[in-house]
Amino acid sequence: MIRIEAIRIREFRGIRELELDLDQENFGICGPNGTGKSGLVDAIEFALTGDISRLSGRGTGGLSVNEHGPHVDMREHPANAKVELRAFIPSLGKSATIVRNVAKPRAYELVPDDPPIRQAFEELQVHPEFALSRREIIRYILAEPNQRANDVQSLLRLDEVESTRRALTTVVNTTQKQRDQKQQAHLAERTTLLQIFNIDTPDHRSILNIVNEKRAALSLTPLDKLDTDTAFKAGVPEPAKAAASAIKKSEAQADLTKLAEHYGKEEPGEAAEKRAAASTVIRRLVGDVDALRTLKRQSLITAGIDLVDDDSCPLCDTDWERENLLKYLAEKLDSARQASVLLKSLNDDINHVIAARAALESLLGRLVLLCSKLDPGLPPSAIKTCAEELEADNAVLRSFVTNAGDIARAHDVLKKEWWVLCADAKEQIAACAAGVAALPEVSKEEQAGDFLIRAQDQYQRSVRANLAFDNAEKKSTTAAKVLEIFQTQSDVILEKLYDEVADDFTEYYRSINREDEREFEGKLIPSAAKLGFDVDFYGRGQFPPGAYHSEGHQDGMGLCLYLALMKRTLGSGYTFSVLDDVLMSIDADHRREVCKLLVKEFPNTQFILTTHDRVWLKFMHTECLVRNSVTFSGWSVETGPKIWQHRNVWDEIEDALRKDDIETAAGKLRRYLEYIASVLGDSLRAEVRFKGDGQYDLGDLMPPVINRWRKKLDDARKAARSWGRDNDVTALSASLARLDDARHRTQAEQWAINPAIHYNQWANFQAHEFRVVVRAFADLLATMQCTVCESFIELQPRTARAELIRCNCGHIAINLKKKSA
Repeated sequence: MIRIEAIRIREFRGIRELELDLDQENFGICGPNGTGKSGLVDAIEFALTGDISRLSGRGTGGLSVNEHGPHVDMREHPANAKVELRAFIPSLGKSATIVRNVAKPRAYELVPDDPPIRQAFEELQVHPEFALSRREIIRYILAEPNQRANDVQSLLRLDEVESTRRALTTVVNTTQKQRDQKQQAHLAERTTLLQIFNIDTPDHRSILNIVNEKRAALSLTPLDKLDTDTAFKAGVPEPAKAAASAIKKSEAQADLTKLAEHYGKEEPGEAAEKRAAASTVIRRLVGDVDALRTLKRQSLITAGIDLVDDDSCPLCDTDWERENLLKYLAEKLDSARQASVLLKSLNDDINHVIAARAALESLLGRLVLLCSKLDPGLPPSAIKTCAEELEADNAVLRSFVTNAGDIARAHDVLKKEWWVLCADAKEQIAACAAGVAALPEVSKEEQAGDFLIRAQDQYQRSVRANLAFDNAEKKSTTAAKVLEIFQTQSDVILEKLYDEVADDFTEYYRSINREDEREFEGKLIPSAAKLGFDVDFYGRGQFPPGAYHSEGHQDGMGLCLYLALMKRTLGSGYTFSVLDDVLMSIDADHRREVCKLLVKEFPNTQFILTTHDRVWLKFMHTECLVRNSVTFSGWSVETGPKIWQHRNVWDEIEDALRKDDIETAAGKLRRYLEYIASVLGDSLRAEVRFKGDGQYDLGDLMPPVINRWRKKLDDARKAARSWGRDNDVTALSASLARLDDARHRTQAEQWAINPAIHYNQWANFQAHEFRVVVRAFADLLATMQCTVCESFIELQPRTARAELIRCNCGHIAINLKKKSA
């Protein structure tokens, strides 16, 4: 990854113009909500990815980078909205600058534009997980298991694992369908072949004996083996070409004999056994609502996966992200695995029933044609009706096999005694048999020849169907085995990976809660398309984080899990991260531990941390997490955020004065004073006149701050006097004198009544004149600043009656509480 050296922002979001030097180091950004911090975070994301996540995703309909990325006053000129970011790439040992403008967010300029540098930046565009905000924390901590699995796998670069699993599942479902179709065709052809030979099982010896018997009638050489290429009719003379309407008596008699022998009394062959088995399973499914729902859902989801081609459900058009929808469907499909095993066995049984019924349907169809050829012709309406009923019922069974269709109709079909023909059909069949019997007799030789020709044709059809079924079954079995192996191996690897992440997560969380959760343990629990997340709650058991833990603990867990995931994802490549107000609910003591954690565990990572809490920023400094930071103290649509970068302002002002640049020096002083006045106004609880538009300038802020500070120094002197601490009284009196002198020199007490004499006129001063103003304000602020830690004072406690004035390090600790009388 990268480390940011500097960023320059122009007319972007709420920022008009801003330049920051980060020098590849950790950097703190502090300011109340609404002061522009998010604009800086958005700018970093935009520069690196061309996107602004705050303007995308759920709840952001109608928002876009092109329309809402520029400053509101630059909507018509998006090309003026630019972000320029200079970064160091540790893996290359090089620095590069990337520039984007909102008019063309996907295009960017690189200097220098070397292939390795471009590749480094493109990696950030593909996986922009370098930024974490509190709303991203919720993705990992409080998300549904399937959504968490999606987010975590994306972060761990495991997207292809899930997409491969989905693809293999689709292949399994497709090959199973093809296998069922080929099985139906194979069984139908086999049943017809068995009927021609009048045998119950496809025994090779029996078939060969019958073929040789017919060949002997024609004085042909017997065959010694039966294989896929065996030619039954080898040597049989070609029959004379007959008219299309001619009836082959031997074939017609064979059909009628089969009909008489196999149908009407009892269910033929293995169909009875298979139908009984299928009926038993169907009855159980009809009585088991959950099993039936799973079965039906499986067919629906299988179809749905193949139909998903955009970001909506193909069934109800509900908006989804395509990847999430596919994962959700795959999860539901996985839950039906046991039903799949049951369904496969059921489908095999039903396919045998379909084949037996199809053979009768085919036989009846030939009789219908035979009736029309007899002279005189016979009415085959009842026979035809029976054939059509068989065809319709078979369509119901095929539909059930294909997609687990209407189970009630399939159940009804399986109940039918399909082999029993109605009286009208039997009467028409008898008439047809009489008509065939009246036809001229056919010689045994002719019968044998016709049989061999017909048997040859059906045998080859049966062989082809059998080969097709074997091939389809092998593909189906192989696909199922590949999916099984893939899932088993990926589960083993993922479980190991998740265990490693969980170990790091546990260690990190214990370190920031070392006082009260030393035995804490977290677990990531992977399952089909899901990722459960349970954590210990004070030794009472493992629960989801949202069950008992507070919001502050959830924030801490989210950060720790994110850090653990990034460590496993990037290792030493984890060199840059934006943590956007992620610890808003964590108490002060734990924030210190977070600082220590980041310093200890990630010394080579540049963290950019934003917060609205100045205490958190102070901890960042005191725990040496950051050395440089910037504070946003206000914002206006015309000027953007009011910021102050924490560095030596007095040196910068002096540099400008040496160049005789009074305007720059005056601007720096004014901006710093506005910033520090807002900070001190909060720390001292100054009484600033409320303004409805929220726009406060230096004249609004500084006088109330000075007045408040003087009052608190006077209160402290009175408190010291009540305790009899004469030395403190003397010191505080001296502080009051210094304050009054500095205030007089700044003329700050006059601003409220005479604005002509305050900062509006500074740019008209000479350098030596303005140095007097600068020195006056420096002396004024020095009365409120610690000489040891350089922090400004504040009243404590913050949320109750003030009892103490102190700095960060405690060097300044002035008592405000008087001695009780």
